[in-house]
Amino acid sequence: MKKVLILGGNGLVGSEIVKGLNGAYEVVSTAGHHEIEGGYTLLAGEDDKLLRILVKEKPDVIVSSIVGAFDTLLSFHRVLGNWCSQYGKRLIYISTTNVFDGDLSAPVDENTTPVPESDYGKHKLECENMLVDVLGNNLAIMRLNSVWTPGCKRVVRLMQSSENGIEIETFPGDMITVTLGTQIGEYAKYIIDGNLSGVFHVGSEDMVDYHQFELMVCDRLHIRTPRFKVIEVEQPAYQAFLPTIRDIPKSMRRTVDDVLDALSL
Repeated sequence: MKKVLILGGNGLVGSEIVKGLNGAYEVVSTAGHHEIEGGYTLLAGEDDKLLRILVKEKPDVIVSSIVGAFDTLLSFHRVLGNWCSQYGKRLIYISTTNVFDGDLSAPVDENTTPVPESDYGKHKLECENMLVDVLGNNLAIMRLNSVWTPGCKRVVRLMQSSENGIEIETFPGDMITVTLGTQIGEYAKYIIDGNLSGVFHVGSEDMVDYHQFELMVCDRLHIRTPRFKVIEVEQPAYQAFLPTIRDIPKSMRRTVDDVLDALSL
């Protein structure tokens, strides 16, 4: 059985990957500031500790969803990438569709060249490019949209605003695609099962207005309408990835309605 090391396994994304891989692979996780059963505490920047863990565990595949300061993360992933390259190990790097946020005039697809504007998008693309140079076909990149799971922070924020009246910003006119948490684990398993490389975009295959989606979540979960601070978008903006490649198994595909159904279970 292959061993998979998940860096940042206690976060929203990492925990979904743990759930998706448990039973199919031997899974070892790290967490930032919390003890994790059978795993390790590890912060971005603890490069020597990372190497000690890698030497001890000898994972076949590493999945990185670790967070931290941008400059620290770049150095950390360079150390990780060099180790993977030296020992012929595979890496799955969790990235974001924010690598496209420099142009929101239209939805993007697999043929769109990333042009980030935000610091976050620029950092993620820099890490992507560095790891591609180091690892080539031993690298898979998963780009995520906004991630939703039952009880996630986005849902909690809506509930708290509804209960206490604290304003939360919302953006009508901003068209988005959304990622269901369980999709992330499914994609990670699919990539590892098939020894796949390249870029994978994980999210709904259709898009929805940001504000309308929040209202639909509230309706499905019977949350009284929160107190929204409406931020008008001067012209339609698209933070949406619409796939054109259809070789992903049908069971892994999701629509906006699928995400809403899962949140209301």
